[in-house]
Amino acid sequence: MTSLLVVGLVRGAAWAREAAKARDIQLAGIVDLDEEKLGRVGDELGVPHANRFASFEAALAAPADVVVLAVPTPLHKPLSLAALEAGRHVICEKPLAASLEEGRELRDAVATYDRRYMIGEQYRFADGVENLRRAVQSGLIGRVGYIEHQFLRMHTPSRAAHWAHDLDSAIPEMSVHHFDMWWYATGQRIVEIRADPFNPSWNPPGRRFGYSMRATLEDGTHVHYLACRAESRPQTSWHGVITIVGDEGALTWDGNGPAVTYSRRLPSPDPRQQQLAVGPVSYVNNGTVGNATMNLMVRELVDAIREGRPHQCDVADNWPSFATAMAALESVRGGGVPVKVAAS
Repeated sequence: MTSLLVVGLVRGAAWAREAAKARDIQLAGIVDLDEEKLGRVGDELGVPHANRFASFEAALAAPADVVVLAVPTPLHKPLSLAALEAGRHVICEKPLAASLEEGRELRDAVATYDRRYMIGEQYRFADGVENLRRAVQSGLIGRVGYIEHQFLRMHTPSRAAHWAHDLDSAIPEMSVHHFDMWWYATGQRIVEIRADPFNPSWNPPGRRFGYSMRATLEDGTHVHYLACRAESRPQTSWHGVITIVGDEGALTWDGNGPAVTYSRRLPSPDPRQQQLAVGPVSYVNNGTVGNATMNLMVRELVDAIREGRPHQCDVADNWPSFATAMAALESVRGGGVPVKVAAS
């Protein structure tokens, strides 16, 4: 039985709810400065009053195997180091840090502790993303040429009063998940990205409407990514709709359910007309999508510790996604100029 201490209940409430459902995970405690939220979530999940903490320092004195940090990004570094110093393994919500330099500092500090550290890139644990990865890695669509990814929602992930509103928080808080999907599915790092923000004339002032991004993977694969408000058109899932095209076929996942749509060209008597064979591809179907992927992350961490092997989403594995988010922010602030993604 693995025990979890969940810190920060704005995002962490989802972690706590999923932990409470799992048979092999024990919710050891919850932490939040907001007493009303602490009481409400604690009552909902049946957390004993002695295991509800308004102080992170007091919570660290209680027994727990893993600390889940679902706190604002500026707190990632100090709270991560405090938890590691207290002998806890850590799962920290993305992004790794608020800047590239702070990310390097945290990465170097984490390496000095004999404890595991995982970044909360849970999207890659969704069945559909795993099915994309397996299909690409098996060579089903041949050589990958380009990726198209759309993410359309009615609101940005941050509120107007969010701590990172002036840092275009949608990129490090949300788009970083999508960057991680590209990296995980293809095994190719993103080497350059250009991010162009845009606002239609009718968009209210002071509200970011969207981004159009172009990225290049290390093998030359081109990526076109659109993230914007879904006004007057259907929303996508939080995963977005992603299509990966190769010279022998294409894969599309709409973010809902496990199955990936596979399409390939059929021989045609008329070269001007394309005939397609279309069908589902599904290597895994564990019912893992959305917040259900959180418990898979915990199990991945615990199994890796028990088996003495590396685990997914450690700092080295997360670096390509995090560095891409930082490069995209730099591109936005530079007026949409292409930016090289830091390899280390």
